[in-house]
This record gives sequence, structure tokens and C-alpha cells, in this order.
Amino acid sequence: MSLVVYCWSKLLQGATLQQALEHVTAAVYEIMIATKAMQEYELQVVAAQDRIANPEHYFSATRL
Repeated sequence: MSLVVYCWSKLLQGATLQQALEHVTAAVYEIMIATKAMQEYELQVVAAQDRIANPEHYFSATRL
């Protein structure tokens, strides 16, 4: 799923734009962690699917 579609889906679920962006950022980070842990070249999206839905890490969006 593209990041834009994922962000849009969070907005449709009632999240604010800030919450949606924070969740997408955390989800991408979880994919990167899973990929590194498995020492793979290709992104391990399927392996990280549980952590995409419920990220273990959190990032705060800051207005620039």
C-alpha cells in the first residue's frame, strides 16, 4: 500500500492529519527495523505487518 493511501485511510478512520502522519512515519520505521533485523535487501512489509498496524515506536510531528 502506498504511503499516501495509508495516510488517507487513517484520515478516513477519524485521525487528524498530525496523527495520520505520525502513524505513517512510525509504520515506515517499523518496516525498516524488520528489514534490518532480517538482513534483507527488499523491504519486509509482510513481516512487519503487525507492527505497521500497532507500531512499537512513536514519532511526534512538529510544525516547521
